[in-house]
Amino acid sequence: MTEVPETTLKAGGKALKLILLTPMVLMLLMNGGTSVVSAREGGFLDADRIMLLFGFPAGRFDVVVAGDMQLDYEIESKVGRTEGESSIDTAEEFITAAFLSRVSLSESARRQFDAELPTPGDGALRLCAMWLFKTAEYPARAQGYRTVLSLIRKKKAISDDAIVDYYMDALARRMGSLRIEGLDPREEEHLRRMVLMYMMDPVNTPPASEIRKFLARLTALSPEKAKSALRFISAVSPVVAARFEEKSGARRG
Repeated sequence: MTEVPETTLKAGGKALKLILLTPMVLMLLMNGGTSVVSAREGGFLDADRIMLLFGFPAGRFDVVVAGDMQLDYEIESKVGRTEGESSIDTAEEFITAAFLSRVSLSESARRQFDAELPTPGDGALRLCAMWLFKTAEYPARAQGYRTVLSLIRKKKAISDDAIVDYYMDALARRMGSLRIEGLDPREEEHLRRMVLMYMMDPVNTPPASEIRKFLARLTALSPEKAKSALRFISAVSPVVAARFEEKSGARRG
């Protein structure tokens, strides 16, 4: 088993220890994309597909369409505060409220919705993974995301450990499906590990600092390598890549 630096992840207000990356996670991280992974096989939910099931044009959130949905008022009011405003105003908030409210759908749409967010099954874990990914993209909003994570945990009786394990596996699968051109094997493995660690715990200083130093070293050694590394991070999350591009001095090209 390969050891990595100890880090902590706060999910639902509790600090969780992540000390080791298991051989299975490392395998997924390096080559998890050898086959297409669907949501039912442990990946992230397809938000656009879910929004289309509810009639949102082009799968994009629309406050008028959302207003016609019969959401549970208590859940709507709690979830609506996640990203600032008191009402449901983002796709992620709507999907969460719809999942917890069990909004009425046609039989066909319900089957597709349950395929994305199965109940019973991994639906609640998949939903939590979505919010943890948002935490990595927007760490300043972490407190609101922890609140909605806590709500999902309580409503669906799932553990912190289960949430973290699922999210780490989904991240490793996504990252393993992405190719990195131009880096040698040791550089590639190091980059993948550090990005995974950062996405697991964006408020912890060491992973972010190590990524910035790594990008700076690559820039001094070969600007093309630095571009390749940033393109990989951008494929994981353009929001995160922009942050590191700004702070490291490296450029995607």
